[in-house]
Amino acid sequence: MIRVFDMSGVYRESEYGFPADAQWVDLTGLEGTSCYCDDAAAKAIRERCPVVAGHDRVAGHDRVAGLNFIDSGDYHYMTALLTEKMPEPFSLVLIDNHPDMQQPAFGAGILSCGGWVRWMLEHQPLLRQVLIVGINPSLCCETEGFEGCVTVVPQGSEDYADAAKKWLGSVQEPVYLSIDKDVLAPEFAATNWDQGTMTLETLLELCSIFKNRIAGVDICGELPAVKGGTSGDYKKNAFANKKLLGFGKELLSLRDKNIAQR
Repeated sequence: MIRVFDMSGVYRESEYGFPADAQWVDLTGLEGTSCYCDDAAAKAIRERCPVVAGHDRVAGHDRVAGLNFIDSGDYHYMTALLTEKMPEPFSLVLIDNHPDMQQPAFGAGILSCGGWVRWMLEHQPLLRQVLIVGINPSLCCETEGFEGCVTVVPQGSEDYADAAKKWLGSVQEPVYLSIDKDVLAPEFAATNWDQGTMTLETLLELCSIFKNRIAGVDICGELPAVKGGTSGDYKKNAFANKKLLGFGKELLSLRDKNIAQR
């Protein structure tokens, strides 16, 4: 299942295109969702999107449904909502220019785009390990105190793939993959956050390492008009999304085949 979470309206731009069977979830009218997700907004999202609060089945086995497009990085906290009803222990792979592990600026327990990974570690008992790939090295300090469960492969590492394979060999759980296109160099994506240096080809190759362990996928990193997005930006991001969409569908197909064979 492909789901498009319309938070800012950017996916309605003509340069974007999604398969006809994609499920659209319109959340554009909600308050309290930009960068920070307050309790009322989180409750409304769960109520409007029962699929977020549940899962579907393949051959009698529970699974978290879908390949999810979650708009701008301002809404990356959606990953926490998408995974909070995982039916079994899992690990998280975050490919991002930021670790998203900031301490909350307005009090403990606040769900935000800059601290949702920390929130997950503190609130989701089924989350076992986290691998964060591609972050700006200056931000590694955000992960301090979580060395036992968070592994960081920063921007500039010689071989992302080798590090990811080594990490994957040490975990047994299914993997939920979350991608922020701000990990990409500006020629491959346009976002409203500072960006990394990764190529789209490297990103796709990195994703392939997890192909037999995928529990779910989400993708963010759009640049809405309100943040300065232009037609050229939409085309660039739509192209990256198309590549990731094709790849994500392949990953989920492999996942469903593996589940059916259990």
